[in-house]
Amino acid sequence: DELFDFSYKWKAVQSLIPTKKGTKLLDFGCGSGFLLGHIQKNSPEIINIGADISHEGLRRAKKTLKNIQFITLKEKTKIPLPDRSVDFITCLDVIEHVYDVDLLLNEFRRIIKPKGQVLISTPYHGLIKNLIICLIAFDIVFDPTGPHIRFFTKKSLENTLKKHDFHIKRVGFLGRFYPIWRGFYVLAEPQKTLHLSS
Repeated sequence: DELFDFSYKWKAVQSLIPTKKGTKLLDFGCGSGFLLGHIQKNSPEIINIGADISHEGLRRAKKTLKNIQFITLKEKTKIPLPDRSVDFITCLDVIEHVYDVDLLLNEFRRIIKPKGQVLISTPYHGLIKNLIICLIAFDIVFDPTGPHIRFFTKKSLENTLKKHDFHIKRVGFLGRFYPIWRGFYVLAEPQKTLHLSS
């Protein structure tokens, strides 16, 4: 159920969403706009952009949400936004569906402002949970025809973000309890690069 699935995530990340007037937020993988609707209600003075590869999802989002710019994404191409143009990016339970994670994070790094932040959530895969999955639900969770093509641990997502020049600000867990969390999130910001004068 979409509402139940969303409620525990929103409760955890709501306080992380910016509210300052004029802040530009990109919801990457916005689908039909469920998250954007909550963001718009929670932070009415920020500028929202929704982006998705699904034409049907965007059609539904445009029908229910007003005053939001929507972008149609194409597979394995750049996000059609200028460099350093976005203050905040939400990418909730999307990265596990992405084939080219390197391209995605390079694009996030390109379009985010120097003091911006990226909020990514994904299903949780820790050692104990993975052992349980292997014993009782391997074929269901790792269905080769299922929608999830990436599986992240806390460490692997943090390392992937660091590889793409992001600094980890906060990590939190979503739904259920340790060691079988449903998901987790990482809040990251661009690493400050030092430019040494010659």
